[in-house]
Amino acid sequence: MKFRSMRGREIDLAAAMIKYGEKPAVGNASMNARGDIIGGGGKVIKNHDDVIMEYNRDNPKSVRQAGLKDIAAQVMTPTEAAKAVAQQKAILAGLAKTAAEAEAVPPPAPKRKMTDTE
Repeated sequence: MKFRSMRGREIDLAAAMIKYGEKPAVGNASMNARGDIIGGGGKVIKNHDDVIMEYNRDNPKSVRQAGLKDIAAQVMTPTEAAKAVAQQKAILAGLAKTAAEAEAVPPPAPKRKMTDTE
């Protein structure tokens, strides 16, 4: 992963992550650059993977599992897809005809009742 900085220098982020992965991160998070939790003297207490697995175990809504068994019922063959498109076009054409017919008929003129005082 090479990127070019605003001043035109090339920065290899993959190499930087490998080189500085053991160094403590900046701030008060008590982590190293890889995301491992570190204790006194820079010893790794928990790996990054263990932290993620613990979070997912404690927060079941954060992980979604999806099955692929019923996906065959949702997939259409090309002929089925062509039929579906033709049906959609027919429905839309029918709606367009009814809309054109509705616009073609002028609205009835309002009826006015005559009185003797006029």
